[in-house]
Amino acid sequence: MANEPPRRVSLATSAYDFGVTLPPALVSLLGLTTACTTATEYEQARLEWLMDHVGFDTLYIGAAAPEPSADVRFAGVASDYVDRCESNADRYWPCRLRINQLAERAGGVIVDADGLSVKEREAMPFYREVTHGLGIRNVAACVFGMAGRSQRAIYLGRTSRGSQFARGLPLLRAARAVLALGAEVHDAGAAAARARALSGLTVREREVMTLVCRGYTNREVAAAFASSPRTVKNQVASILCKTGASNRTELAASFAEEGPTRSAAIVELRLRRGSRA
Repeated sequence: MANEPPRRVSLATSAYDFGVTLPPALVSLLGLTTACTTATEYEQARLEWLMDHVGFDTLYIGAAAPEPSADVRFAGVASDYVDRCESNADRYWPCRLRINQLAERAGGVIVDADGLSVKEREAMPFYREVTHGLGIRNVAACVFGMAGRSQRAIYLGRTSRGSQFARGLPLLRAARAVLALGAEVHDAGAAAARARALSGLTVREREVMTLVCRGYTNREVAAAFASSPRTVKNQVASILCKTGASNRTELAASFAEEGPTRSAAIVELRLRRGSRA
């Protein structure tokens, strides 16, 4: 596959027809941007492309800088492990930012060992508490995004001794613009899907979702609304079904930025005061 000759691709607009020579792997990635009709479909196709052309044992895709509610995608890692790491994200951001900066200086992609010494990595909580727990020996970071927009980062992990990313990294570096375009296109579609999902929620479901996205348990939400944990459990199940989220973590990642209704804000204030009492 790596030895296939470049292919001549026509990128047509209503006014111009540009002839661009691209490697076949980038042609296929570019095709995913228009062939996929939903953000979920695109994310799965992108995951398969990264596996086929770069290779990894673990994968994490998220914001390249701290954001209040950035979408997170992962593979090769248990969801509860990701949840624990995300709950301590502030502890790991200094290391992640350092890796991302090194990647940007290296043209957008870097293997951590090329920028950080063994001693530096061993001193960082991100390595001691996250990668070591997964048995990851090498991490490759790729930073990408449209100019003026939030940047994203892909972290690819290899767990096998001696496994390297060298063969796939030049292609990953060349793919950054295509990855940014795909993310931009399907982010817009995801935003529209979020709006449709929210329009299908009842007022009470919006209120419950607000508190769930802020980390409150079913029991706490039930107490706040003078309801029962079973009722809240059913409401959460309905919310997950209507929004298409597979679990509370995914729900929070997709909808935490939605402003709370006035009643939910009042209830949350009461919960906070109760926790301090």
